Amino acid sequence: MRIDIQTNHIELHKDMLETVKAKIQHLDHYYENIHDVTVFFKEERELKHIEVKLHLQGTVLFIEEHGDSFQHALDKAIDASKTQLRKHKEKHQVKPLKEADLAEVTLNGDQDAVSDDDDEE
Repeated sequence: MRIDIQTNHIELHKDMLETVKAKIQHLDHYYENIHDVTVFFKEERELKHIEVKLHLQGTVLFIEEHGDSFQHALDKAIDASKTQLRKHKEKHQVKPLKEADLAEVTLNGDQDAVSDDDDEE
């Protein structure tokens, strides 16, 4: 996963950069096919804003959060990212057939075979 951290006329401490990288890399536990991540820091008046773009296979998830500090905004953005990744994974996950569905498919297949035999006689 490639992580790109951008700022708008703001200088981030090395500790903050390491924290961002560690938290973003941890998102791999929630969804394995994250190709690129862009994290954008900006400051408006007294609010700190963080925008996160998660580039998945065929999809881009966008998260925007703000807080009184970059750490607080980052924590909110990571939580929102986890939620969106879980939802995306559930939505695109192949669900196995239930036993009732399998029985219905089997019965329908048997009925077609029986009715075909009756037509031949």
